[in-house]
Amino acid sequence: MLKRILISILSAVIHLACSAFFLMVFNCDTFFFMVWSLPLTIGIAISGKRLIYFFINTTGFMRHFIILILASIISVLWLYAFFALWDTENRMFDLPIIFLFVLCSFIQLIFLDRVQKKLPEGITFWKNAGMILINPILIICLVITGMYQVKKYENRQFAIKDALRLQPLENYFSHTQINQITEHLKRVEYIVTAHDLHLVYSNIDTIYSGLADSLTAQQSRNLDSIQDYEPINKIVSGIHFEHYEGDAVLINPDLASFKIVAKMTSEKCDDAFIDIMQLTYGEEKFFSMPKWINQTSDYAGASLLGDGIELEILNKIQIALLADKEFSKELNDIRDIIIYDILQEKCYEYDSHKIVSEINNIMELITFSEEEKTKINARIKQFEIPSKDIQLGCVEKICKCGG
Repeated sequence: MLKRILISILSAVIHLACSAFFLMVFNCDTFFFMVWSLPLTIGIAISGKRLIYFFINTTGFMRHFIILILASIISVLWLYAFFALWDTENRMFDLPIIFLFVLCSFIQLIFLDRVQKKLPEGITFWKNAGMILINPILIICLVITGMYQVKKYENRQFAIKDALRLQPLENYFSHTQINQITEHLKRVEYIVTAHDLHLVYSNIDTIYSGLADSLTAQQSRNLDSIQDYEPINKIVSGIHFEHYEGDAVLINPDLASFKIVAKMTSEKCDDAFIDIMQLTYGEEKFFSMPKWINQTSDYAGASLLGDGIELEILNKIQIALLADKEFSKELNDIRDIIIYDILQEKCYEYDSHKIVSEINNIMELITFSEEEKTKINARIKQFEIPSKDIQLGCVEKICKCGG
């Protein structure tokens, strides 16, 4: 009895160790995948040997093939039950999730098969089948699938309540815009992967102009008082609405909310992206300019090139793009803005020595095209012998930075 328990525990440890190894290879979030894997691992540790007993008389390649099929079936059933709870069955075959589950389950079953080669005395076909019916994996799958059905029923029952929850938006937006917001909220609720998060994030840009125009039009009709956007912020997760100045309204992604959601996906690329966005714009929900600009007016400011923040961001972007291309457009947009700040900005807080020092550090660490290198080297010469078009040292003197 003790030997069987130790073998089961050892098989579970092997499964989790294999998961941790392959998670590092695939650069996934280890913690959440381990949480998903634990019930599956325990279930196989307890009942895996009984499943193999059905094929005790097969040998060689056919036996290993049958165990592989068995591992695949177990993994797919577990994934179906798990993802059914979030109504996202269509994503259960995303790599590397399904591959990792199947591979680690296969390794665990092979281990159990190697240490238990003979059918124990007193175990008949029907008794074995009966024991499998109380398999923890099967029970967990049935419970979660039942919870999923209950959830679908509750969603239908409370559809009217959800409509009432969105009713305050009618004071700000048209029915078409409310439908866009409703679709946005559904996407936020069903974020499972980094790709899901990316779709939600990029969709904010799609609906941004229409929402901003509507709010700006309302504000322009009532400039004597500032509209309260807190009712919208309480309803619309992932987006923050804020009055800027005059009739202008800023609509920004709520980075703090996205950071929480990113930690719940299995990938790391979305965590890296949100960290870069917060490093670029800060952790506040209200932002208008990147952190390498010292804002001196509503629409202008002096560059902080020389204090190291642009080097830090470029380095993080380069690392993130090498690891994954999911957020390549957004990350390259930030990269282009920084390059513009180096090549085209007219107003800088620091002197030429500090600026050139950071640019040289950037050139050493960051990969640029030959065209970019040529332009940056030419710009360094402009800083060393600045023209009247470039204002340096604005931290110690008054500069005209536009706006």
